Formats: sequence, structure tokens, C-alpha cells
Amino acid sequence: RFMFSNTNAEAHAAAADLIAMGVEPDAVFRRLYEGKPAARVRLLARALRTLDLRSNGRLAVACISLDDLDQTGADEADSEGVIDHLRAIQGVEIAAVIREPRAGGGTLKKVSMRSAQPHVDVARIAHAGGGGGHAMAAGLTIRPSAIPDLRAFLCERLAGEMVEAAGLDAIEIDALVSPGGATRALYTEFQRLAPFGPGNPEPTFAVADARIERPMMLKGGHIRCTLMDASGGRLKAVAWRAGETAMGARIMAGGGAMHFVGRLKPDDWQGREAVELEIEDAADPRMVL
Repeated sequence: RFMFSNTNAEAHAAAADLIAMGVEPDAVFRRLYEGKPAARVRLLARALRTLDLRSNGRLAVACISLDDLDQTGADEADSEGVIDHLRAIQGVEIAAVIREPRAGGGTLKKVSMRSAQPHVDVARIAHAGGGGGHAMAAGLTIRPSAIPDLRAFLCERLAGEMVEAAGLDAIEIDALVSPGGATRALYTEFQRLAPFGPGNPEPTFAVADARIERPMMLKGGHIRCTLMDASGGRLKAVAWRAGETAMGARIMAGGGAMHFVGRLKPDDWQGREAVELEIEDAADPRMVL
């Protein structure tokens, strides 16, 4: 839709070439983004009727039951996209959808969460409730009887995220690591300090004088790159929703060395266990007094 921060002139030029070759933009748009089944729209309407705004509008919660699916003729896949409507509400920082999966037989509820702000890490909230995910999208499973407690829990955790965000201007560093020294063993050792929360924040790591390799803008304005130290050690890194920030522009420019601050997260793939740095802040050494 040419709506994300990674949309550049090259993307528009490629689209222009396709149009010149006969591609019909309106037909492509209708096929990709319109033509939604009526059942999906009815399900969205029912879900939005359950909208619950809390924490001064920073938390938005909606619910989808098996009865909603039955009454609308929708299936579970039709619930996708509901959470995006919640996240788009002005002032919302966490959007959550509580849905009842058919496989659970009414004994379980699936909670999906999305962060609308870079400083709110829904993965930490999900982990505290026994779930998982990453900073911008996470989830957990609860019993139906726990829904009232869940709403209070989300408000409490959101308040904790706000308190932590307020202190970002004075970041406390727990350890200075090199890209090559940021290993899974180091991550595992620091995990012995868990559980983490407002009273026991997750360890923060600094990576100094690291060169940026292969910066890549992803859908949603996220940036992935590799940090390399002078000895050739490498560390994968991600900066969530940084595409339109000054920090994101500097990362995408690559080039000289930078200082980074963030948290180490597991990076497992096909039996390989490693870590990546979730970047929270960065500084150009040339600009540091």
C-alpha cells in the first residue's frame, strides 16, 4: 500500500514499471485488501462492540467467543486483523484480543497482544504471564476465570512499562559486551536473575564501537542489521519501529562505528542457539561529549 516507512523511490519506480506493462492497480488492490467475506466483517463488528479502554486509553481490549464465530459464520482465521483496529486507536499503547479457540473446548482463552509504541515491550508482559513472543507482538493462554485478573494485570504491567520508559534518559547499563562476546551462555547466565519486571528490570547491555553491516528495513518500520567488532565478532540486532526515527536513519546509513544499548534475546533457528540485541538506543561516538 506504500504506507510503511521502508517504502522508497525504488519501490514506486518498480510499481510504475508494472503499471506500464499493463498491471491494473485497482484490480490488485481489490484482490489483496478488499473482497473480505461478510462473515469476517460481522465478526469484526461483534468484536468491536466488546471494546474496553483502560489506563486512560492506553490499553484496548476486545473479546471474541465461540458464539461470535457461530453467529457470524466466521472461522478462527477471520479474527486476524481485529487487533490492528484496536492498535490504530489514538492513544493506545497495547492492543489485546482475547479469543476462545475451538480446540480448547471452552476451557482456554488465547490472548494476543500488540505494542503500538516502541517503549512498550509486550513480550516482557507475556513472559510474566507464562507466554512468549517479541517486543511488538506476543501472546499467552489463560483460563476463562482469569479474564478479570488479566485486565488488571495488563494495566499494572503497562504502568510498569511507562515507569521504565520515563527513565530511559538515564539508562543503567548492567554489562558492556562486544558483538563476539554476546553469546548464548552469557544470556543464560543473566537469565538466572529472572523473573524480570518493574522491580527487577531485565538486564541492559551496551555494545561500544560496533560497525553496522547489512542494515535492512522491514515491514512496519523495523530495522535489522549485524553489529561487528574490530576482531570480526558479529551480533545480529533489531530496532523495532525505528524506521522513522533519527536513530533508524543513522543505522540505515551504516558506515562508521556506533554505541548501542539494548537487551539480549534468544535467536534460535534449526537447532542453532544464539542471541540478538534488541536495540533501545544508539549514539554516534563522534557526537558524544
